[in-house]
Amino acid sequence: MRPKPVLLYGLYFLSALVFFALVLFPEKEAAKGITNFVNQALGGVRLETDTAGTAFPAGLDLSGSRWTLFHFPPVKPETMRLNLSLPSLFNPLKDLTFKAKINQGQVRGNLRQVSFSGKEFASLDMDLSNIQVRNFPYQTDQYNMTLSFDAGGRYEYLKPQNSSRASLILLNFTADLPGNPEAEKLGLSKLEFSRVELEFTMENKRIILTKCSARGPLMSLDMEGEVSTAEPLDIRLKGQLNPGPSFVSKLSTLASVRDLFRDTPGKGIPISISGTLRHPEIGFR
Repeated sequence: MRPKPVLLYGLYFLSALVFFALVLFPEKEAAKGITNFVNQALGGVRLETDTAGTAFPAGLDLSGSRWTLFHFPPVKPETMRLNLSLPSLFNPLKDLTFKAKINQGQVRGNLRQVSFSGKEFASLDMDLSNIQVRNFPYQTDQYNMTLSFDAGGRYEYLKPQNSSRASLILLNFTADLPGNPEAEKLGLSKLEFSRVELEFTMENKRIILTKCSARGPLMSLDMEGEVSTAEPLDIRLKGQLNPGPSFVSKLSTLASVRDLFRDTPGKGIPISISGTLRHPEIGFR
């Protein structure tokens, strides 16, 4: 049975329409629209991307993307794709999924009830797995450090409450400490922790750290407190440092710590971090 001419013409017209839609798709204009939406909808996060090309069946591939969180150096995903949920295609509020490959790891997440015209959304969640951070620069007014670790965890954000929560696990964490006089006194060229667990919430431009548990060969550290996400990025953290046996003798050479060992033998050392991210001050009390 031969197909009807009207069916052939319909298929030809549909194929031509799809072809020209793909060829003539305004990639730079789409990229600009996405970056405007993200930068207005997500406080503290900035996205820059060069182009946004179409991806089957209803998605966009972002090329040349750069994500910046607050004032840290930008992160550049190797690949990133946004997909529109087909059931929400004809709804005024859209549901989106996204995935990105970053430093050999993956980020997957969801944006729900997105209003592109209003630059709003109801919720955001994402999962991170096996993201390998190497030689990440962290500069203060006094020291330059490089951080390396493998990261995984989960982040959730609820727009109506304007609050978020997250849990992160950092494995094989190291912080190189070149030119740090206090570290040199202790014979340390780097800090090492085999596992760091973080839990925090965010609201009203504050990060409320409810758990920071770090375990390493020389010491363990437990802290909690607050960090401001608005300039000048104030820090107020306190907790307890528990040095291992091989590190006690070196740590007791510091005058600020020696009396604490005498006053609380066999116990941890109270520690606090105040100031700002650019100028942190570490105290023992």
